[in-house]
Amino acid sequence: MRLQTLFIVVLFLIFSSGYSHSANLAPSDSPENFIQCLYRDHLSQYDIKYWFDNKEKLSKYFDSTLTALFLRDEECKNKTGGICNLDFDPIIDAQDLDNKYPVSIEVKRLNYKSQTRCKVIFTNITKRTICYELRRTKLGWRVSDITYSNGQSLKKLLSQKPCLKNQP
Repeated sequence: MRLQTLFIVVLFLIFSSGYSHSANLAPSDSPENFIQCLYRDHLSQYDIKYWFDNKEKLSKYFDSTLTALFLRDEECKNKTGGICNLDFDPIIDAQDLDNKYPVSIEVKRLNYKSQTRCKVIFTNITKRTICYELRRTKLGWRVSDITYSNGQSLKKLLSQKPCLKNQP
C-alpha cells in the first residue's frame, strides 16, 4: 500500500500543473506556489505522517488562528477518543486519498477585493473545488480559511463546539 502511495505521489509531483516551475521557488514567492508547496508536502507524507496534530507543520501553512483550531480539535479527539469537528482531510476535501486513481491539482489565483484567494481543482476519484483564503504574514503566505464546494468554511467548522460525531 505504501509503495502505491509513493508511486502516486511521484506521479503527482511530475505531472501536476506548474510543478516544474514551483520546484524552484520558495513557498512564500506567490500564493499559487505556496498552495502547490502545501499540496506537494502534504501528499508526499500522506501515508507516513499525520499533520493535524503537529503545530510545527500546521504553522508552516496555516495562520495562528487555524493552527490553534486544528490543535483544539485534536485535543478534543484525544480527550473523548472520538471524532470532534473534523472528520475528513481538509486539504484534499475527502476522507482518504485513493491510491488506485491519479492525483491532479490545478491552482488559480483569485483576487477578491482586498483578499487573496486560490481556487484549487483537486482530482483523485472525483474533482473537488477548494477555495483557499490567504494572508501575507511576516513569515510569508498562510492559509486563513478554506471554503469547500458545499459552502462550508473550515474555520467555522473547527470553531464549533465539538459535536462528538461517533459518541452515543
